[in-house]
Amino acid sequence: TLRARLPMARMIAIAPALDFIALLPDEEIPETPAACEAASSSDTGEPAPDAWSITRAHFGADSLELALHEELLDFAEAFRPTRAESAMREAAVERVVSLLASLPSFASASVRPFGSYATGLCLPSSDVDLAVFGTGFESKVQQVAGLRQIEKALHRAGWRAEEVEVIGSAKVPIVKYVDGPSGLSVDLCLEQQDGIRSSALATKAARQFPPFRPLVLLLKRYLSSRGLNDTFTGGVGSFLLQLLVISSLQQPPLHPPALSPAACSRENLGRHLLHFFELYGLRLNTTSAGVRVADGGRYFDKRQRGWLNGERPWLLSVENPIDSTHDVGANAFNIRSVRRACAHAYCALLASGTAAAREGEAGREAEREAASGVGGACRPSRLRLLSAILPGLEAEMGRRFELHAAEAAAAPAEGREDGLQRSRLAEESGEEGGWDEGEEASDDG
Repeated sequence: TLRARLPMARMIAIAPALDFIALLPDEEIPETPAACEAASSSDTGEPAPDAWSITRAHFGADSLELALHEELLDFAEAFRPTRAESAMREAAVERVVSLLASLPSFASASVRPFGSYATGLCLPSSDVDLAVFGTGFESKVQQVAGLRQIEKALHRAGWRAEEVEVIGSAKVPIVKYVDGPSGLSVDLCLEQQDGIRSSALATKAARQFPPFRPLVLLLKRYLSSRGLNDTFTGGVGSFLLQLLVISSLQQPPLHPPALSPAACSRENLGRHLLHFFELYGLRLNTTSAGVRVADGGRYFDKRQRGWLNGERPWLLSVENPIDSTHDVGANAFNIRSVRRACAHAYCALLASGTAAAREGEAGREAEREAASGVGGACRPSRLRLLSAILPGLEAEMGRRFELHAAEAAAAPAEGREDGLQRSRLAEESGEEGGWDEGEEASDDG
């Protein structure tokens, strides 16, 4: 089961035993054990009989966080990229690389992905962010002119590029378009290191904090479902969200003595998700306090820092750890809607947990009967908690589990087909055996 693939004890072992966790330098970050990586059913080529966690039978008041923990594990597993999705993104990048190579001004340029595609924090609908280096376009005027060249080339491309647009007035000029063959949105900028640095920060955080990736993925999906994830409409973009998650993990919730030790685990995903929603939805005083993640993380006085906006004092202030003079939250002018959404999610999850607790033994018995197929029992909802804030998520996760299972089942068949194809080619060429490794490598290369 997924719970076995991400054992809580192992997760606890790799986190520093501190009450106030620092964002450590690269050389001090402990390597994440292989067991902590979300393994896929395709790793062994054998599809699991049921991709959902089968240990989910927590109904007590002190087990809400454990049940939510397992649902989050299932969510992260369901929304890991399929092989087809990964190939689709790689093909979209290759088309850009080929396009730029055909332009004299970009002949010696290199393309580097950043953002969610580079860090593994992408959902199926996430954009592909690319930075182009080696162009010589250093000023903003030069970069906009270069992006105009790319815009014209995209309109002429043999593959279909749709909704092509240069946004030259932004702080970082970009060209946006939709890659026709894949349907993916692509954002491309020139000579911008900030995106690369922010991706490195996210990678570091994912290594240091095991809960970081599943929390970011779920929160991105939740904000997106409410139209609160777009910085152009005052929402919380990916980088700001990552900083908020890091801060909440640096300062984890206190452990009430009434809860069980397992539920109080610092690495319990359910506990961290509830803490995030409570902190940013109900607790944090954004009028007086700003957020800082550098040097271990802390809150600072916005007025003393000079970051208090007199007209909009409720704005969220978050220091950019890459550039301490930059307030990442300054443009999130719709932050009050974000806070209301967080408060709603917190209350909805608690209410759902209370309802599940009332089911008690009846719910556990129904789960056991459905798992064993006794009496034609109808399996209860597998996503009792997250469905309260993301309606329709359970059905979508089920479809994605089917995609993963289909890919896992196809892998051995593809291997057998390759072997038959090689045998046929060997017979046609008059050879007694198949290709040797050297010939096969040469052909693939």
